[in-house]
Amino acid sequence: MLQFNKIPYPQKLVTRFAVCTAAKVTENDLTNAVLLYTVPAGAPALLTRLMASPNDDVTASRLKLYVCKAAAPTVPYLVMPALMTAAAVNETSAVAPTEFNIDEERPVTLEGGDLVYVASGVGLAVGIVFHGVFQLFEVVPA
Repeated sequence: MLQFNKIPYPQKLVTRFAVCTAAKVTENDLTNAVLLYTVPAGAPALLTRLMASPNDDVTASRLKLYVCKAAAPTVPYLVMPALMTAAAVNETSAVAPTEFNIDEERPVTLEGGDLVYVASGVGLAVGIVFHGVFQLFEVVPA
């Protein structure tokens, strides 16, 4: 019987944004975490970039990336933290975004149905904006 390999081919890039305003101080639930993206069922994906920028003055904050599996959508797994340094935001200064240690050479591998959440360790009324870039795949016979 003839066997075919199933090879994933990249299909498109997807960008998603989320704004966190409340501090997330617990690690065992999704309280104050914000959904960034839900990976389509049956299609793997890679998170190839994640960064965050404050909309106002911010104290140093631990930023967090969580993934929940489709089978347990309320159980967060802390995948990666990043430290946002304190910054004064005004109209005459530019604040560099905080980059997570994720890129095309070190992506976060995601399965179909995974839920990707972001959070901040400090609250900011006008929010911290997270920007994620995902590479979606479709599995097709070779």
